[in-house]
Amino acid sequence: MMSYQTFIKPTNPLVVMVVEAFGTIEIELFPEVAPNTVNNFIDLVERGYYTGLKFHRIIPGFMIQGGWGSELKSIRGDFKQNGFNNPLLHDRGVISMARTSNPNSATGQFFIMHKPSPHLDGAYAAFGVVTKGIEIVDAIVMTPRDYSDKPLSDIVIKSVTVDLKGQSYPKPIYY
Repeated sequence: MMSYQTFIKPTNPLVVMVVEAFGTIEIELFPEVAPNTVNNFIDLVERGYYTGLKFHRIIPGFMIQGGWGSELKSIRGDFKQNGFNNPLLHDRGVISMARTSNPNSATGQFFIMHKPSPHLDGAYAAFGVVTKGIEIVDAIVMTPRDYSDKPLSDIVIKSVTVDLKGQSYPKPIYY
């Protein structure tokens, strides 16, 4: 397993996520680590899927989760337990795809690590890292929440854009 620093490159896609009332989070995606997951995320960003959705689950010392919206097609999970060599550690700031117990159930939900969570390494498709705005993740995770970790006030994703750095990425392969 490897730290995110290994995968940072100037040619990687850069996502800019504006969170209403909190600020901007910049995320570098790692297509070499989880290609289909990155392709899926780029496709959803370009379609405007995340605009207006919320961070609906926050757990201090663990992660913030967003991207729960309309029904989407599932993708095959890019992680070791699913037969794919994804060496990215779930360190602070790493973005990964949420899923159910089915390893091929990832759709649009993602989570950003607040603290390292090694128990997720190899079991979830980590695919990038926050390069600017980790303090926004820290502020979001401290929002008051209910017994099911749902924020008491809506935390809205105002917009998400991606700079592909002149590269092209194929549509995802659905499961």
